Amino acid sequence: MALFARSLPLIALMVLAGCGTQAAPLPVAERPKIEPPVLGTTFDPQATGTIKGKVTWNGARPIATSYRDAKIVLGAQTAEAEARNPLLPRIDAKNGVAGAAIYLKKVAPARSKPWKIPDARIEMKGTFINIVQGEQPRTSGFVKLGDHVEMVSRDTAFEMLRARGAAFFTLAFPDPDKPLRKEMKEPGTVEFCSAATNYWARCYLHVVEHPYWTHTDSDGRFVLDEVPDGDYEIVCWMPNWHVERYERDPELGIVARVWYRAPIEKTQRIKVSRGAVVEVEFRPELADFSGK
Repeated sequence: MALFARSLPLIALMVLAGCGTQAAPLPVAERPKIEPPVLGTTFDPQATGTIKGKVTWNGARPIATSYRDAKIVLGAQTAEAEARNPLLPRIDAKNGVAGAAIYLKKVAPARSKPWKIPDARIEMKGTFINIVQGEQPRTSGFVKLGDHVEMVSRDTAFEMLRARGAAFFTLAFPDPDKPLRKEMKEPGTVEFCSAATNYWARCYLHVVEHPYWTHTDSDGRFVLDEVPDGDYEIVCWMPNWHVERYERDPELGIVARVWYRAPIEKTQRIKVSRGAVVEVEFRPELADFSGK
């Protein structure tokens, strides 16, 4: 008992010392920066061909019922909410799919043509997020690995932009027309969403190592030119409009965050010959987006 009494001051001193000492912060693991490959060192325009093609929707067309099926909204607000889904395919009267991303795999950077794709800018406007790159805003875009991307809000309402995937950050935009810039340090796809109540808003930025990427036009057609001769895989990439899951704000009960199903990729093997044109067609259908 006496030994315990004599130990109390020492114990108290240790506790007080512990309370006044802050633990050292844990080190943050930095991902090593991936250096972009050097393009075009052996590019020969005489040793290239062209790929032309079309993305044509096959079968029954998609209907916007994603939020209703997930029970995010019901009743009179359903139609209005479904109209906000930015990922529903845009299909013309002849079943051409607009805005699908087309790209090549297995391109040797040294044989690639120089990068000539316009700069991409991410714009938050009217509760949507779009990538402006060239003439038309879209839900996807391309940026060369190591380049910077500009992000800006065009609305007076407070907005936040969250990036996940090949980049991980969240930026606040309290004022309109005040852009921020970020370097894209890792290849892959970055998914951007709103972190300020516009749960449906979404766009995708592909951080890439060569310029053989393009979008289908309003008729669903595309062209990849000056492709070095050789064997490739050509891919049609499209986002998925189906909702996988969602979360509600625990205090307010409103939907705070939505996850869509993974985008789809349809792949074909092709051979490009000097001076030749290769014709390609992709035919996406509802079953591709079912998640099964």
